Amino acid sequence: MTSENAGGTIDPALRTLIDDGDRVARLQDQSARDALPFQVELAANGTVVVPVFVDTKDPAATADAIRASGGSVSLLMRERLIARLPVSSLRAIGARQEVVRIEPSWKRRG
Repeated sequence: MTSENAGGTIDPALRTLIDDGDRVARLQDQSARDALPFQVELAANGTVVVPVFVDTKDPAATADAIRASGGSVSLLMRERLIARLPVSSLRAIGARQEVVRIEPSWKRRG
C-alpha cells in the first residue's frame, strides 16, 4: 500500500488533520483541540497526539512502527492496538501494508 492509498485506512475525521498542516499548528491551542469531534492531546514536547485504535494484520510490526514514529502502544488485543500516535505519523502508519484501519479511540458526543 502506498502513502497515496493510506487515506482509505484512516478514519475520514483523522484524515482532515493529515491534509491541513495549518489546522495541526492551531491545535497547540486547547480551544482548537476541544472543537474537534475526537480527542487530541498535546504531549510534553509540543507534539500533537491522537489516541487511536489501529486494526492490523501484524500487531507486533505495527506496534514497533508506532513506537519508532514517536507514538506509544498501551494495549494489544489480538489484531487491535490502542495507541497514541503523533498526527505527523498518521500517514506513514496508515500506509503500512499490514494496517487495516486507524480511527480515533475517543469520540466526543455531539
